[in-house]
Amino acid sequence: MVADRTRSVVLSLGGLVTLLLANLPSATASEFVRFESAQYQQTALQKRLARERDEAPQAADLIQGHLTKPSGDGPYPAIVIVHGCTGLPDDVKTGGAKGFWPEQLERAGYAVLLVDSFTSRNVHDACTAGGPSRVADAYGALAFLARQPFVDPKRVALLGLASGGAAALSVVEKRDAELFEGENEQAFKAAIAVAPFCSTDGHVLVPTLIVVGELDTRPVAACRRLMARRTGAVSTITLIVYPGVHHDFDAAHLPQGQRGDYYWTQYDAAATERAVQDILGFLAEHLIN
Repeated sequence: MVADRTRSVVLSLGGLVTLLLANLPSATASEFVRFESAQYQQTALQKRLARERDEAPQAADLIQGHLTKPSGDGPYPAIVIVHGCTGLPDDVKTGGAKGFWPEQLERAGYAVLLVDSFTSRNVHDACTAGGPSRVADAYGALAFLARQPFVDPKRVALLGLASGGAAALSVVEKRDAELFEGENEQAFKAAIAVAPFCSTDGHVLVPTLIVVGELDTRPVAACRRLMARRTGAVSTITLIVYPGVHHDFDAAHLPQGQRGDYYWTQYDAAATERAVQDILGFLAEHLIN
């Protein structure tokens, strides 16, 4: 099933979840955590050559994250968030702020692990050059959350922002072979991509939501092409396009807008509120109900 529209059921579910969960006690400040990024699966030949050379197994990257959760023992549904190519804001990296999406999701009753793919690797941004694999980091974050007693490991979703959204789509796409060690031990229940460049073929294994601004021209065009070419798709993708809205519409520090590396970026309060409701409704449908 393919959709390119705002569904009233999503909006109504989002509003219901907000009303029901708004009075949950808030969590303490986000907690710094460290976990291993997933390691790529080695072929039989690679393993044999490594044994012949007496090579020690390569250590997994140890990366940083910021964990928030509602007060109480849970178990809670949980969200892994992967950031865009500019990384996390300074106030989030230092623990002075949780970040917009972690705050919204925690308030709605979710444990949230905001992955910092760059700081531990001394990467400042990856907007004009390749960066570390946020796909591998997303799997590592999922494995970490699955071990936490306050998380329901069967109710974990992935949310990606901009290029992190493209990574989220890659995580849940159907593949012919396992890419990472232990990849099939846990799985995301759903995926959300905010303003991604839709570079996958659209054959996803779990329900997926894409939200993007109409004036975010390259991403929205790519996502519409993805929707048009989906045939025999495994699971549902819903594409929601916000009219008159640019890239980074949820970035409150950009009220006047500015030219980015590839896009005009500008905050839009109304679109941000719609995205919150659409995303909460989608999560209520797939993680709570």
